[in-house]
Amino acid sequence: MNKDYSLLVSSCDSYSETWNPFFYLLKKHWPDIDCSIHLCTESKKFSFDGLKIECPLNFVNNETTWSENLIATIMNIKTEHVLLILDDFWLKSAVDTSILNQCMEYMINDKNIGYICLAPNQPGPNYNSKYPELEYRSSKANYRINAQAGLWRKDFLLKILRKHESAWMFEWQGTRRSNLFYKEKIYVIKNSINRPFDYPPGGVLFRGKYIKSHLKFYDEFNIDIDTSRGIEELDNLRLKYSNIKVNRFNISYWIDLLKSLTYKW
Repeated sequence: MNKDYSLLVSSCDSYSETWNPFFYLLKKHWPDIDCSIHLCTESKKFSFDGLKIECPLNFVNNETTWSENLIATIMNIKTEHVLLILDDFWLKSAVDTSILNQCMEYMINDKNIGYICLAPNQPGPNYNSKYPELEYRSSKANYRINAQAGLWRKDFLLKILRKHESAWMFEWQGTRRSNLFYKEKIYVIKNSINRPFDYPPGGVLFRGKYIKSHLKFYDEFNIDIDTSRGIEELDNLRLKYSNIKVNRFNISYWIDLLKSLTYKW
């Protein structure tokens, strides 16, 4: 069993239909996975033949936030590092464990590294670093903190998280916090390097709907996919949600914003 990191799959009870395809493809494309696996969800349990999956939470009211669930799950993880991935990041090809292990070695030897984003093409500015496969993420980089597949130092991830935040707020406000409060360095895998985890950009879901063009790839695997939540083209989904505005007259918006800019969760 790999004792350097644990796989942390972020999900929730209402997305349980994604678990079977996710873990089917995980096992197919990473057959020799040797780390502990933790599924972050409110209360539902899940198992998959050949994989030992821990579902530690029991928030039966389902009123907890994305970040609160993640924090509670992380507190049950014993390894110093976590490999965070979302439930709709369905793998398309074999995991490149050589790149993954190299990045893990960098984190073990350099305690100043807080996060390595394993998804390339992240908005910069990014700069060359002493690590051949990685670029340094500048404090001016948009979404310096994000929920793409990545290796995290567990303590740093806990510092960045705030219990009231959604995944979107975590990326937006977490980037601010990483610049304001913390000295840990953040890196991203270079565009010229094969990404260790090959999945559709942004995942197979957008705003809770399946992206039609993304699902086509998985036809060859003959996976039983529950599409009752709906399937639409990505451009249509983006257009539908592009006009949604944040209600800045809502006092809770400003309270959450202030909480997001605090030093600790």
